[in-house]
Amino acid sequence: MVVGLATAHRNLQRVTDDLGRFNPPDIDLALAQSIADTGQLCYEYAAVVLECVADGFDAAALTHASELREQLERMVSKLQVVDYVHDVEPEEDLRFERALGLSTAAMSAGDGLTYASRVAAAWAEHPDLDERLRAELPHVLDPTISLQDTVRRHLAHLLVSDRPLVAHQAAVAARDLVLYALSSDQSAALDAIAEEVSDQPYGYSVHRHIVSAVRAFNQASEPADLLRFAMQMYLSVAEGDVARVGRLTLRLLGRQVAPATTLGPLVRTLTAMHGEPMCALLSSSVKLAWRNAIAHGRGRWDSVHQSALLGDEHVDLYAICDEALRAHAICEGFEAGVAVALNQVGNPHEGGDASVDEIGFMIRIGRTLGAAGLPVSKLDREGTTVRPLIPPLTILTMDRLHSALIQIALHGGGAVNWDIRQPGDRPPYCISAEAIDAVLALRDTSSIGESVIEFPISGLPMILSGLLAHDPGSASITPSLIALAAVNIIGERERLKAMLAVGDTAARASLLRTIRRTARAVDAAAVLAGPGQKDHLLAFARLIAKVGQEFPAGAIPDVASMQSLEIAFRSSAPARIPWLNDDA
Repeated sequence: MVVGLATAHRNLQRVTDDLGRFNPPDIDLALAQSIADTGQLCYEYAAVVLECVADGFDAAALTHASELREQLERMVSKLQVVDYVHDVEPEEDLRFERALGLSTAAMSAGDGLTYASRVAAAWAEHPDLDERLRAELPHVLDPTISLQDTVRRHLAHLLVSDRPLVAHQAAVAARDLVLYALSSDQSAALDAIAEEVSDQPYGYSVHRHIVSAVRAFNQASEPADLLRFAMQMYLSVAEGDVARVGRLTLRLLGRQVAPATTLGPLVRTLTAMHGEPMCALLSSSVKLAWRNAIAHGRGRWDSVHQSALLGDEHVDLYAICDEALRAHAICEGFEAGVAVALNQVGNPHEGGDASVDEIGFMIRIGRTLGAAGLPVSKLDREGTTVRPLIPPLTILTMDRLHSALIQIALHGGGAVNWDIRQPGDRPPYCISAEAIDAVLALRDTSSIGESVIEFPISGLPMILSGLLAHDPGSASITPSLIALAAVNIIGERERLKAMLAVGDTAARASLLRTIRRTARAVDAAAVLAGPGQKDHLLAFARLIAKVGQEFPAGAIPDVASMQSLEIAFRSSAPARIPWLNDDA
């Protein structure tokens, strides 16, 4: 019982330390003071009980202890007590609604790899969220600095952390540490951060292990099973997150740390440097005796004492979970702080031709699709094929999809084949790397010298690729492409009709540009088609080019001059796109 009392006191001290760095809101100051007074009285009562026992239950000491107990009971009765349920992930969770005004269900619809996609989609829909971050995180953010996507992702997660106290402490400590390191030796600091980023695939693997262990822990009922999953969680966090963040922390402080440095030496060094806030947080997050017992198979459920036994120490199995999740939150807070610091100094790590690892590339894919209004809920890669699961496509969002895929290709996407999946029974939309290359070849130069790819018409090669993959023998493939190409020109003419009627030269130039780009897009698609389809498409491309050539300088394109395109559209429509929503 004395050991249990001492353990409870240590836990209370740790929570008090975590709380001590934060000032409660004014409305809670009285309650906070009551809690602090109650905690102090708990300590005094425990001390008097121990003294009473040591003195052989002396009558005076016993009377003093009884008085303190009565006083303590009166104080506790005045506090609002909230029952604590041992559940790592509560079912009713509205943290995103509270923190950012977003739907928790929507923000949680997917895994950690696709989280960046949902954040990008939220910001695309609610650009004012930057101001909300600044209002809620004044202790982390410089209000004068614009925010970059990576910072938004980390801070959105920080705001809904399971362990907000230590996560926010770590974010502030890491921000200050990185700013100090960058000011001391920017090159060395950036090298250290780049090496940590190169370990991102391993970090994601640890994240998946933790998520899997948490889910299994919440579903288990037998103590031995609960302990097994708790130990898996603890070991993954200690050997993965804490070791990785610990190495970077020490390097940013100017210490030489070998990549293979193990957890034990790291924790001892961090403990010796406890005057540094980040070192203090990390060293408090790992109990080496627990780690050693778990790693060496010395952890089991003691049914006699109804507790976990790690080596020779009896431990509450829920405490193992709590310590693991606390350590994980510290490391996530650290990553948020690093992102904030880099953003604050202009993101110098993004210069040059730094390569992007597999996980970084997948996060970039999700972020780009999310920013296009297509949040990804699942993302897989198999060789050169990337398979995202996105919301149901419409004709409008298909154009956004095409543009996003080209943006990914332009920013280091390489030769990637796409297997676009949607919920329900919509067939896959498969786009080959050759189709992406064909669209890239359609790049044009704008009037101000910028490189542009005009959508929707430049998406024709991608649509053809998808139609061929769906049913290569379908008789509707060529008519569908002709219908889309023809309506692109007819629609532009209708849009400019009033201006064309009064001889507006800018409107005429715009229509001729659309005609030329449409002909090029049909040509590019034809290269991917089979022999019969190819000839038909090339012939239609020549027809479009001929229409454009029939407008001499100063002439006004009228209905008659486009009659051939009108006929082609009527004979080919409607375009049959099987992966589009029925209501598209």
